[in-house]
Amino acid sequence: MKQTFILCLLIVIACFHSQAQKGISGKIQDTTNVRSVVYATVSVIQKSDSILVKSVRSSQQGTFSISPLQNGTYFILVAHSQFIDYIDEFVISDEHPNKNFGTIPLTNRGHFLKEVVIKNLAGIKIKGDTLEYLADSFKVKQGAMVEDLLKVLPGIQVNAKGEITAMGEKVEKVLVDGEEFFGDDPTVATQNIRSTVVEKVQVFDKKSDQAQFTGFDDGNEEKTINLKLKDNMNHGEFGKVILGAGPNDRWQNEAMINSFKNKRQFSLYGIMSSNGKTGLGWEDKNKYTDQGSSFGFDEDGGWIWNSNDDEDDFSSWGNRTPEGITKSWIGGTHYANKWLDGKHHVNTNYTFGRINKTKRENSYAENILPTRTFSTQDTSHSFSSKNTHKLTGLYEFAPDSLWQIIYRVSARLSFDDNNSYSATENINDEYFVMNQSTNNYTSDATSRKINNTLTINKKLNKVGRTVSLNTIFNNSENDGKGFLKGENNYFVDSLTIQDVLDQKKVQEQKTQYLNAELTFTEQLQKKLMLKTSIGVSSNASNAKKYTYTQNNNDEYLNQIDSLSSHFDSKVFSQTLGAEIKYREKKYSVTLGSKLSYSLFDQHDFIRNRNYNYNRLNVFPTLRFNYKFGQASRLSINYNGSTTQPSIQQLQPIQDNSNPLNIVIGNPDLKIGYQQNIQSNYFNYKIMTGRSMYLGASIGNYFNNVSLNTTVDELGRTISQYVNLKGGGNINAWGGYHTKIPKSNFTAKLDMNVGYRNTPIIVNNIKGTNTSSNISITPGIGYNKENVMDGNIGIEFDYNSSKNSLLPSRNLQYINVNPTFELNVYPTKKSALSTDFNYLYQPPIGPFTKPFNRFVWNAAASYRFLKSNNLELELAINDILNQNKGYQRTTNNNYNSERYFMTLGRYAMLSLKWNFSTGPMAKQNDNSNRRRGGGHRVMRR
Repeated sequence: MKQTFILCLLIVIACFHSQAQKGISGKIQDTTNVRSVVYATVSVIQKSDSILVKSVRSSQQGTFSISPLQNGTYFILVAHSQFIDYIDEFVISDEHPNKNFGTIPLTNRGHFLKEVVIKNLAGIKIKGDTLEYLADSFKVKQGAMVEDLLKVLPGIQVNAKGEITAMGEKVEKVLVDGEEFFGDDPTVATQNIRSTVVEKVQVFDKKSDQAQFTGFDDGNEEKTINLKLKDNMNHGEFGKVILGAGPNDRWQNEAMINSFKNKRQFSLYGIMSSNGKTGLGWEDKNKYTDQGSSFGFDEDGGWIWNSNDDEDDFSSWGNRTPEGITKSWIGGTHYANKWLDGKHHVNTNYTFGRINKTKRENSYAENILPTRTFSTQDTSHSFSSKNTHKLTGLYEFAPDSLWQIIYRVSARLSFDDNNSYSATENINDEYFVMNQSTNNYTSDATSRKINNTLTINKKLNKVGRTVSLNTIFNNSENDGKGFLKGENNYFVDSLTIQDVLDQKKVQEQKTQYLNAELTFTEQLQKKLMLKTSIGVSSNASNAKKYTYTQNNNDEYLNQIDSLSSHFDSKVFSQTLGAEIKYREKKYSVTLGSKLSYSLFDQHDFIRNRNYNYNRLNVFPTLRFNYKFGQASRLSINYNGSTTQPSIQQLQPIQDNSNPLNIVIGNPDLKIGYQQNIQSNYFNYKIMTGRSMYLGASIGNYFNNVSLNTTVDELGRTISQYVNLKGGGNINAWGGYHTKIPKSNFTAKLDMNVGYRNTPIIVNNIKGTNTSSNISITPGIGYNKENVMDGNIGIEFDYNSSKNSLLPSRNLQYINVNPTFELNVYPTKKSALSTDFNYLYQPPIGPFTKPFNRFVWNAAASYRFLKSNNLELELAINDILNQNKGYQRTTNNNYNSERYFMTLGRYAMLSLKWNFSTGPMAKQNDNSNRRRGGGHRVMRR
């Protein structure tokens, strides 16, 4: 028995000894000086999930040994600051338990040879929550901008508009050496800075100022890219100049000049274009010359004051194809600096823009009633001119590590002029014309807005204990006037009722918002943290709407009370909030709630009526984050929020600017409430360049603001704002992007699914409208350095709409949208490019005709000078002249389609000059010799 026990023990020891022997070893040598490399970092990375398994330093003799290792496939990464990184793949198994690399030769960075290279692998590092790319490790074409560099980085995608997606999430900001560069438009930096001056591209989730200081995550994060410039690259001037012109009044001239010196950044830019370009980037939502608040008429000719929540949003550009013909004149300046070891920090931007837009469109709408339908046909054209000045500023003062004071200001002054004409006709389901209307309207408006935010953060005498004061003061003033002239005819039996309009509209609106919140954080335990807050806010708004007709002296002095209002609204709120956060190494949970008590005081001066009430609301929050690894995470967020009716929705007046569509406010509207829960999962494998993301959200609504629509005997639509119960939505999305092994191809598959249930009421009969959407977009990309790159994809978009009031008008159809892009480089100095976008939408229901659009573009360019920084390009936009504007809308109780004017075929010859001085110029001159990309790899 004793011998048996000893024998078993020896067997177990032998097994453990065998397992311990599984590992790797080798020696690292300098190939230039033929000597051992001391203290080089040797890392073993698991191939399946890119997790670091073990890491050691080489000895005084240059040797290394790593054990034990489990069976599997790994990467070995050898790194040293003076040498080119070495990377190789190996396998540990029972048949091959040990891997001896022998002598691993490292090449000095100053003398490396152009031999076999491996790209997109060793140039990636993970530091905490930041993913870092070493720019020189990735090959790009000569004269490339940062945008071209981003396109070859694993896990990052850049679409045709310049919009950036990193790890499946949209990038909201691009910083330059940690500084915001001309505001929030990421394309400004990516399309105007050359890639040769960038040392690192850092990707991370930027937290709010308060969260960064206190360490208590408040859930406000923005996917951000920081461009870390190379040493001495922040000394000198750089920029670009573009001169372009073509036939048919097409031109694009642009200049940008940057001067960097240490922490000081100074930039100027200017743009003149007639091809729709309204900023340094190509975003549809322009970030420099905003539409902001505008006085005019809505899509139905109704009189409105439009004050966008997103003040920089061109609402008319929210389609696949921008509407109208746009001419723009835009300029701006940027200044940023830090001094006294970063204690003082300033960042300012000023922009001016003038945008003229000419629009024409024809539209058709089917209006759904409980027992029948009727159609609306509309023809309109307009011209608008918008002039905007915008100033933003940041001052940050951090005297020591315990204090932080941040002041932000944003001011805007805009002038809007509009001249529009529309002709509308309503036809019943028996093809009888019920009414006709023609309207001419002109308007001009001025809006002024200033936003101020002051944040004071203080760390107290205990780790995790902080106090913060955040104050906001916003003030806006809008005023404008407009003239409406029109003729409306109503056909009842054999009678024609005529109504002639000649009115003057005047509007003034002043709003002041003040908010102060005091926040306190406390570290209860090592893993437990508490945050409490108390706040007060005041929101006061005074809005005047007056409608006048002419008196006997042809003066607009006769006020129409039924179409006028003077409405004053004051809301005073008090809030209490508490959140508790538990954090482990891999996960964190935050649970909390905010209680808000609000007093509403609203007064209608013309009708001398008061509307006073109070509301108590609860806003629960839940945030859960789990990190499976450095490049894999799951997040779940839940929150509740309220929706306050706008002052336009509350005013109890008729808006008959378009007599065929009358809208009435409702002072008895209740505050809406909604809940939303959202989850996101992301997984990224650095070594293989594979990324996968999944997400879903569910939301529901209470007291949703809607329109109670009725149609009278004259065929007029009369709508009043009301609260409706119920409604909700479900959305899901996902994507899979990967490199195809041993090839130059990449593949992707993206998917979105959406479902919405909306309560509606028509002719006082309640119903529901349910809509669903499924889109699937597979694609393949190809990239062979300095030879060819491109991608092809196709989107299948399924749409369904069901209306309980008239089930016979339920719709289902599939849109097909293939895209293709190809760039070819015949020589080192020349490039050819082409792309197309095809859209097919089938005929269905009220849409009697299919819609086809095939937009094909092409360009050829050639670079001059030794540094290839002068480029001549000939481009043809929409070669087949098929860029037709079209939009379908299926919503609530109507289906509509619009055909609108867009920018069609044009050719442009452009001369582009990228210039630089100082170290930047030297860097660019040497880029052809130096920028070979990748790292030398010796395989055994």
